[in-house]
Amino acid sequence: MSDEAAVAPCARLVRDFVNTYEPQVDEESLSTPDALKAWLVGEGLLRPGTRVRAADLARAVAFREGLRQALLGNAGHAADATALRGLEEVLATVPVRLTLTDGRPRLLAAGGTPFDRALAALAEAIRECAERQVWGRLKVCDRGTCRWAYYDSSRNRTRRWCSMAGCGNYIKMSRRSAGRSRAPAP
Repeated sequence: MSDEAAVAPCARLVRDFVNTYEPQVDEESLSTPDALKAWLVGEGLLRPGTRVRAADLARAVAFREGLRQALLGNAGHAADATALRGLEEVLATVPVRLTLTDGRPRLLAAGGTPFDRALAALAEAIRECAERQVWGRLKVCDRGTCRWAYYDSSRNRTRRWCSMAGCGNYIKMSRRSAGRSRAPAP
């Protein structure tokens, strides 16, 4: 089974939502309300004809960047308290209710706009990650310029980089180079 096949759909959704912005190259996938709508429709969280407003985009970005900080905490790093507060503020506005009808607790949208229901689905994905005990496996890359979200499928849950071939190699080579420059000349 490939690493990607081991990722629960709920974790994939959270990870992919966080990765709608790539800090390393400053690439924003959710640059307009229409881009946000397209992403949500693509994930099955919104119907194609739904209107998404600029205020919805601002809430989605605050939600996403707060999640990025939470995943930074999962990786053992200090998280930005302001971004976490922004996440909490958005979550406080999402109308959800708990249901037990399917034999397990789930969060469902409790009214609100179609966009509110999409955010409720993201909140449910987070809850399901916790239930499946995979929330702690969602992390962001240790490389300060990267911060790409990834799923840590390592047995001991100690993976630090989104990719060993990319960021991991870069960090290790940088450390090795720095060590050589400090070493006394022979």
